[in-house]
Amino acid sequence: MLLSRNPSLCGQLMLRSLRLSSREISHLSVLLLFFFLFSILSVRYYHSERLLLQVLWKSYIDFEIEQEEYEKTRNLYRRLLQRTQHVKVWISFAQFELSAGREQNLSRCRQIYEEANKAMRNCEEKEERVMLLESWRSFEEEFGTDTTKERIDKLMPEKIKKRRKLQAEDGSDAGWEEYYDYIFPEDTANQPNLKLLAMAKLWKKQQQESEAAEMDPDKDIDESQS
Repeated sequence: MLLSRNPSLCGQLMLRSLRLSSREISHLSVLLLFFFLFSILSVRYYHSERLLLQVLWKSYIDFEIEQEEYEKTRNLYRRLLQRTQHVKVWISFAQFELSAGREQNLSRCRQIYEEANKAMRNCEEKEERVMLLESWRSFEEEFGTDTTKERIDKLMPEKIKKRRKLQAEDGSDAGWEEYYDYIFPEDTANQPNLKLLAMAKLWKKQQQESEAAEMDPDKDIDESQS
């Protein structure tokens, strides 16, 4: 009867019966709150799921870091990356490994950058890929060796200015627009040699035209008359 009138006391007795420490109780409370808010807000604001992921997951990750639960933090980052491959998540993951306070923190951080760079090769937003490489380069400039610095320099893209034609809503010409594009050395290296391919096609076309000219009797008559 007393417990039914005092739910707070009931809750305290339940937690004590589980023999949890104050730290474990705090951890459990945050965990329950996180999943409760995520389930509610995901239903009401499904269109802003990325924002929810950034706020709620980041809060939970920060909590685990404060508790020095590094393996749980890594698992959270991995689960988050299954939902989104956003560059800020990758950079945050790498910076966490750098600050984890272990002897392997530099190698772990570099490994995350390597993994992120590989995962973002097919990213349509080239600016995000550039942001990742710039963060990686800053890390290597402070903690890397001459070899690792040279490697990241070779990964940096070339920034070139281009022009593209614009069209109005009615399909009419709306002039030209200048924009910047990025050419990544890795992408170029993985592609076939386009220049050689173009030269081969040109040579084949010239051969076909030459053979056609030799077989064209009208052209022989014109040349004899001239």
